[in-house]
Amino acid sequence: MLVNSLFSMITTRYLSDCLYEDKKEKIIPAFIGSSLIMMALGTVIYGVFLHFSGISFTMQMLCICLLNELIITMNSMNILSAIKDYKSILYTFAFSAVIAVCSGIIGLFVFKFDIMSMILVILIIAYGIMTVSYFNIIVQCFPKGKGSILEFLIWFDKYPQLAIVSVCLSFGLVIHQIVVWHGDLGRQLEGLFYSSSAYDISVLLAYASVIITQISFVTSMEVKFNRSYKEYFKQLNCGGKFSELKKAENEMKNTLINELSYIITKQFFVTLLFVILVSGFLHTMSIGLNTSNLSIFRTLCLAFAFYIIGNCGILLLLYFADNKGAMICSVAFAVVTLVASVALSVNDRKFSGYSFLIGSLVFLLCTLGRLFSYLDNIEYRLLSSQPIVHVEKKGFMQGIVDKYKEVI
Repeated sequence: MLVNSLFSMITTRYLSDCLYEDKKEKIIPAFIGSSLIMMALGTVIYGVFLHFSGISFTMQMLCICLLNELIITMNSMNILSAIKDYKSILYTFAFSAVIAVCSGIIGLFVFKFDIMSMILVILIIAYGIMTVSYFNIIVQCFPKGKGSILEFLIWFDKYPQLAIVSVCLSFGLVIHQIVVWHGDLGRQLEGLFYSSSAYDISVLLAYASVIITQISFVTSMEVKFNRSYKEYFKQLNCGGKFSELKKAENEMKNTLINELSYIITKQFFVTLLFVILVSGFLHTMSIGLNTSNLSIFRTLCLAFAFYIIGNCGILLLLYFADNKGAMICSVAFAVVTLVASVALSVNDRKFSGYSFLIGSLVFLLCTLGRLFSYLDNIEYRLLSSQPIVHVEKKGFMQGIVDKYKEVI
């Protein structure tokens, strides 16, 4: 996830620009180039970790194989999400899950394979199916590739803030878990591998409480808000009258506020449902969650509610190309979560989940504050704050692309 996050927003922005400029032939080379770079980077970093991890060579190779499949799959999903082909993602994922479960049952109960190795094998089978299927869909959607597979790297020079935003969001999501693994609630599984079953299960189940908001943002906010957003910029860019421009601006702001309020309200009730009813149901199940652990689950439900609404704010800031504001908010989220995790690690059991809660609350306040501040001064932000003369700067990545574009 961390390796993918370094490239995900950059490649998505590059894809969007290519679609806008009707340069679809550049999309497959960008996908191949970004996948190969991430696979090389991930293999080196994870390979060093695995070498000193204390696990067998066979398990190391299985982990490396799974890592590379995950990189390609997540990169494919970034592209398929950008072209809004959610049906293909769903069907392929469902089919892969069915094959994985069937393979696991046969391997464990018929051939009596080792459970840990078998789990990795069935994951590799599932993600292998997804890797091939998603790549096939991408090839069918876009024309044969043309141009260098490194050209997308230039977008790192153009939009460096996007890479920082993506990395910080991923870092903030996982750092509190890593700190807990090495605290009172964690335990060493083998070598450098650690876990905290109670906390990890709580994180997994609490994350399920925000799925409704992720769906709502795509189906409600992006559909309704996008319509008024396009109308406003149409008036702005195509010489609309001032009165029409102000009308479109007010319509866009009202739509944004109404839809965001609707999403916040919906998430509030879903979180309340999870805290009261779902936690009560989990208490009756034998999945390792006692009364103390359920309090962690409730804390994390609230934390994820803050996080997902803040994440919606980040996406809206990126709608208006406020990359700097999005970067400031995401860095604040990552730093506060890290500092709170370390500070509260001395008393893991009492304050478990609070570090992510504090970080998410700061994240929410930063993003909404920045968003409404931007909207209050939208004419200045869009017009007066821009440079009078555009100067194309040649950055580090541009130099690499110019050097190797004829070869790769």
